[in-house]
Amino acid sequence: MKRHRELVKASDLFAHYRNNLKAPQQSVITEVVAVIYEVTGFEISPKQCSYTVATRTVSLQVPSLLKQELKTHHEAIMARLREELGERSVPLIVL
Repeated sequence: MKRHRELVKASDLFAHYRNNLKAPQQSVITEVVAVIYEVTGFEISPKQCSYTVATRTVSLQVPSLLKQELKTHHEAIMARLREELGERSVPLIVL
């Protein structure tokens, strides 16, 4: 008996990895800096940003006045990060 195998799409081969892997730490930092600039217009250096993978927390070493301004745009920043990084890789907290 011969088995007839169906062709599998190449994108389907990587579905498992796409669903289970998280973005690397540096990718998250780069994306956070880009999204903050896109949403608020403030330039933040990647050196001023740190990301803890275990707790999914982004910490910003910026002046408190800038932090307050970022808090007012928190929802827009988080929504944009969800679009860019996906639900599994998006930071839970931005400090």
